[in-house]
Amino acid sequence: MVGSPNFFRGIYNGSSANEAIRNGSTVIQHLFEKSFDVQGLKWDLTPFTGRSDYGPFIEKGIPAGGLFTGAEEIKSPEFVGRYGGLMNVAYDPCYHLACDTLQNINKAVLLSFLSPSLLYVGSQ
Repeated sequence: MVGSPNFFRGIYNGSSANEAIRNGSTVIQHLFEKSFDVQGLKWDLTPFTGRSDYGPFIEKGIPAGGLFTGAEEIKSPEFVGRYGGLMNVAYDPCYHLACDTLQNINKAVLLSFLSPSLLYVGSQ
């Protein structure tokens, strides 16, 4: 999930992956961290739970990683201080609802994720 209107800039915490895929997942995590650091963008690690599209990969023992801007969870005062936005409002109030359309995307944050993604693909 990227492009949430009330976003935070999250990197899946590959260092918490199970041991069989931890090294590869951590490499992916560090590439994303480096890219955001070079851009001067704030970021936070987000739990590596398998809840997203990468879940089937980690179930098969394939290292994975990724980026996340939030979904139905409520944005904390701490993250409002780091990223702006609205406190006590979901990162994406339209998550999996009829209003979850292209008009609901934060295009600026989505574009900020392009460079880290290209860095990862280019490193392969």
